[in-house]
Formats: sequence, structure tokens, C-alpha cells
Amino acid sequence: MPRCAFSSSQKSTSSIPKLCRLPVHAKLKIYLDFLSLILSLSNDIIINANAYFLMIRNAFKMKLHAGFEAEYKKRHDEIWPELSQVLKDAGVSDYSIFLDSETLTLFASWKLSDDHRADTLPQHPTVQKWWAYMADIMETNADNSPVCTPMDEVFHLD
Repeated sequence: MPRCAFSSSQKSTSSIPKLCRLPVHAKLKIYLDFLSLILSLSNDIIINANAYFLMIRNAFKMKLHAGFEAEYKKRHDEIWPELSQVLKDAGVSDYSIFLDSETLTLFASWKLSDDHRADTLPQHPTVQKWWAYMADIMETNADNSPVCTPMDEVFHLD
């Protein structure tokens, strides 16, 4: 939350904005009420209260080759720190991938900041290197990018 700004030369509390004079718990209640109002207005946008910006939920599915379930998990358990950083720098957060063992379908979901640059990820050398590393165990396109099918959100509950 932005701090209340006023000059140190101001002597009278009457010149300090009223919100600044409220106790911390009252300010927090106002802030939480505001967040609650925003959340009630939209199911498609969530507020990231830690970073103070809007987030977009996004989901897609990919396909794993048979017999590579353990290897896929192992490679992600050992995710490269530089890849994690590239994703974060592009505005990606809360990224999860789930495996349907019966169909070998990978379901991925992530949140994108309102100013995300996820569209630049395919050109990043680290991402391209990761795709090449993963290409032998999953369905890929000619450039080694995973075959991804976007998914539409049909329900959400906060």
C-alpha cells in the first residue's frame, strides 16, 4: 500500500489526509474491503495482494510420451534456476503442471501479470534449450516447443 506522503514542515494534523490518521487496523480493513469489492466484480481477474497488480489465469494441456512419467517429474524436480527466473521475469507465477496418468495428458496452469511478456518466451535461449531438453519425452512441434492446447475456463471459485 502506498505510504501517506506529506511534508515534515506540516505542524498541524488537520493538514494530514484523514486516511493517514487512521490506526493501522482500520487502514487494513479499508484495504481488505476494497480488495473484496474488486474480487466480487470479476471472476476472470484476481488481485495479487502481495504485488498489487492484476493477474490473469491461464491453462493449457500438453502430451507426454508413454513410459516417461518418472523422467518428466525428475526433470521438473530439478528445474533450472535460470529457467525459473526467465518465467518470473516474463510475468509468470503460480505455475503448476498436473499429469493424468491414464491419458498422459499434462494439464498446466499459471498466472500472468497484467504486464506479462509470456509471448516473448519462445524466443528466449533458455526456454529454447529447455524445450530441446524435453523434446524426447513429450509431443513437440518442429521447433521443439511442446504441442500446447489452450483451455477455456468454465468455472472458478476463490
